[in-house]
Amino acid sequence: MREIILTRWSIQVRDWLGSDTLRAMSAEAEALFLRLCIDQWERGSARGDKDLWLRAHGHRFVDFERAWSEATGPFETTESGLVHPRVASDRARCVGEIKTKTKAAQMTNTKRRSDADRTLSGRSAHAQRTLSGRSAHAQRTLMGPSASASASASDPETLPGGREPASAHETTAKSRKRRRAPQPVDPATVPLPAAIDTPAVRAELAAWVARRAEERYPPLGPVGLARVVAQLTPRGAAFAARAIGLAADKGWRGVRADWVDREDSVSKPSANGRHGSAPSPAPSVATSAAYERWTPPPEEQHGV
Repeated sequence: MREIILTRWSIQVRDWLGSDTLRAMSAEAEALFLRLCIDQWERGSARGDKDLWLRAHGHRFVDFERAWSEATGPFETTESGLVHPRVASDRARCVGEIKTKTKAAQMTNTKRRSDADRTLSGRSAHAQRTLSGRSAHAQRTLMGPSASASASASDPETLPGGREPASAHETTAKSRKRRRAPQPVDPATVPLPAAIDTPAVRAELAAWVARRAEERYPPLGPVGLARVVAQLTPRGAAFAARAIGLAADKGWRGVRADWVDREDSVSKPSANGRHGSAPSPAPSVATSAAYERWTPPPEEQHGV
């Protein structure tokens, strides 16, 4: 770890002003004491060479010897230099906080770099797979079907058409999807209730199943057929045949009795030639007699 440089030293003003030792010092000694504390805060221990301080700041003192004796009294003399206990404890706490913050920042940066590397590697692998697939597809397109067949014959790991075998995950997903797909019913052999089991109903059912296949609907399974039969059985075989035939003609995916009733009400002409509307009532005898007795006013008779 690189060397930690402390640039700020916080002074407790009350401790400084309330210290009896500092109040007993002269102004020169207090100034030299402050210099020694700053030197210890920056270096870890203050330099204890009196001659060095005399050469550097002696010309600014009236009595340097007395100031040095008073200022160095609170310090302890060690091999590395002069050490004040209060400054040493504050400096150790500050260094510990800096080391903790630095270690946390390094761990965050390391995690960010690893996440970025994983993201880039994943993107690179995806791009490589995409480019490989496109290159193989372009090469098969350029070489033609004969080359694809020869490549499939030479490479046992390649399926016909140049396709690669599906992975285990894809195979499992496809098999699961196939298991979920309903088994289509056979209109000729599927059991129907006796009330609607007629040749006409089975013929319309076969036509409807074929129309569903043309519309690319899912195959009609036993559950779907049971729902249709449950709605049509109470209405009889004739209604069932007409309903299933209407579904085949219109390409419906399902069959419901209310749909057939609505279609019948819309398509059935009324007595006045309109579809879906009731016939108008005939005029009463009194209304007809009043109409016959009515004569135009004189101005209309004379063409005015």
